[in-house]
Amino acid sequence: MPEQRGSDGRFVESVSDDDILFFFETGDRPFYGTAEVSENFDLSNEQAKRRLEALSDAGELEQIRMNDRQIAWWHERDVVVLRPETDGYSAHDTQVGVASAGDTRAEALRSLAEAIEVAEEDDLDGTALTELEDSDTDGCADGNPF
Repeated sequence: MPEQRGSDGRFVESVSDDDILFFFETGDRPFYGTAEVSENFDLSNEQAKRRLEALSDAGELEQIRMNDRQIAWWHERDVVVLRPETDGYSAHDTQVGVASAGDTRAEALRSLAEAIEVAEEDDLDGTALTELEDSDTDGCADGNPF
């Protein structure tokens, strides 16, 4: 995508900083290279590098130089990411791995809280059963712990 300049001579950004940060916050990996960001947002490598460096200078991204030509970029992840959408808000819990949506921020977060509770109940039910099965027979020939 060629860079375009606005009437003031500055480059017009087709991708917001929030879009780039959301990519890092919700991506499959905790870090990405410049080329991956470039490809994901259809930016030139130079555009992507300039944007990532600006986000790093602002304290939004961290970076480490892997060698003379490669830099790994990452964003410290929040557990919950709330993002405005065209029809409301989406909320993602990156720790539990659930997401929800709502017309308002509060609705999206309430819906996310309910989804987290369901996920944790499902997990606790399975964990509790496994722990019970393990404790029933530990060290007891007849399977009776008493």
